[in-house]
Amino acid sequence: MTYCENCGHNIEPTAKFCMFCGQPQGDAPDADGARGDVAGQREEQEQWRSPADADGAQDDTEGQQEGSEQRQASADADSAPEGTQDDAAGQMDEHEQHHTPADAGGAHGGAPGQHETPAQWRSPPPRSEMYGGTPVQQRGPMQRQPQPPGGNRYGGAPGQQGGPMQWQTPPAGVNQQGGQYPPPVYQPRLPMICSISEIYRRVLAILVKKPILLWGISLMCMLLTYLAVITSILVPIICIPIVATLSFGMVSVYLAGYRNQPIESAMLFTGFKQFRRVAGGMLWMMLWIFIWALIPLVGIIMAIIKSYSYRFVPYLLLTQPDIGATDTLKKSMEMTNGYKGKMFGADILVGIVVFVVLLVLALLGTIRVIGGFFTFLEVLVGVVCVIFLPLFMGLIGAAFYDEIERVQQ
Repeated sequence: MTYCENCGHNIEPTAKFCMFCGQPQGDAPDADGARGDVAGQREEQEQWRSPADADGAQDDTEGQQEGSEQRQASADADSAPEGTQDDAAGQMDEHEQHHTPADAGGAHGGAPGQHETPAQWRSPPPRSEMYGGTPVQQRGPMQRQPQPPGGNRYGGAPGQQGGPMQWQTPPAGVNQQGGQYPPPVYQPRLPMICSISEIYRRVLAILVKKPILLWGISLMCMLLTYLAVITSILVPIICIPIVATLSFGMVSVYLAGYRNQPIESAMLFTGFKQFRRVAGGMLWMMLWIFIWALIPLVGIIMAIIKSYSYRFVPYLLLTQPDIGATDTLKKSMEMTNGYKGKMFGADILVGIVVFVVLLVLALLGTIRVIGGFFTFLEVLVGVVCVIFLPLFMGLIGAAFYDEIERVQQ
């Protein structure tokens, strides 16, 4: 193992050049020519340097030669590891000598005598040159525009802190395109009445309190209706206003009963005191229901709907005598608007309950041993329904009128 004459690194004994510094070694055939090439390269490098750099380069070369001679001498005297440590220390000294303050000025563009390390860079140009601004206004890519005088940059009033998401609210009644908005239409909320179950409870309480009186007046109305139909066989049109006036009298009974007012049989003939007005209003309601029923396909459905719309006509004829007979239809439609579904639900629920009870009793009546008992119950329930079901339904109608009139006043 031999050492390079120039840098002192360990190289192969048969190597012609040092793999670290490229210096020719020993008495190789091409050693003289290689030394000449190296000397020529050094001369070319020195031509590109300033005189001050050339002097520094010569000093560096001399220092390197002296360091090589010292390392070669120490390498012969000491062992290999210790020589390696001395060589590393010598290289560090040479590196420090190479970058002296005198040489740094010409090597890196600084002034002579100014110390500058290889890692030192020129300071960047001012921001005005980088981003196109003026020397007075230093402006970068993230610099915001100044706030205009008299308000903020988003259209706000002076002193108001506007933001990117702030919008200008148009004047009332004017849209973004400058047109006028139509006036807002507010749908009044329907007043709440009591529930169907509460109405059932009140009606049952009235029936339990006055069952005989109400049933007696209802039976009298039925007998008078049959008598009017029988006596007008020759001229059937005569019985229609009489039957309508008698049904008006039963409405007065139902309303008085629901309001816990005194009930008398004379109330059944209340409509005959104002026969023309009462009969005219009742016949006007029946006529319009008949006309709606004549519509093909949906006539029956429309007749049912309109019967609930005109349901309060007899109550209006009774409680508001200042309203004309024909105007009661309009008033009734106004009062029942929004409540027809609830009234229909209350009526249909009663029919469903009665139908289910009678159907169950009829099925139980088919049993051989105890079928007779359930058949008797079925007949009894049917009689009770015939007697009291019209009273129950009439009181339900009076209850809806009284509740709706109360909440609408």
